[in-house]
Amino acid sequence: MKETIQIEKLLSEYAPLMARIAATFEANKSLQDELIQEMSLAVWRAFEGASKGSDSGFRGEASVKTFVAKVRTTRRSIT
Repeated sequence: MKETIQIEKLLSEYAPLMARIAATFEANKSLQDELIQEMSLAVWRAFEGASKGSDSGFRGEASVKTFVAKVRTTRRSIT
């Protein structure tokens, strides 16, 4: 079951969550904004990959909220 995800709506809906996550990693507002931008790009790429049938995209194995939160914590542990 493939659903069409509207990325603008998704990012708008989860913007407060991404802001809270960014604030836990960085105290500096500019760096928080940069992290939010990185998260948004990562989420967009994941959903874009899913729509193209890529295994690296969102597979629906978790809720969208969990996936959005995990994108940042996973990326943050690597960088």
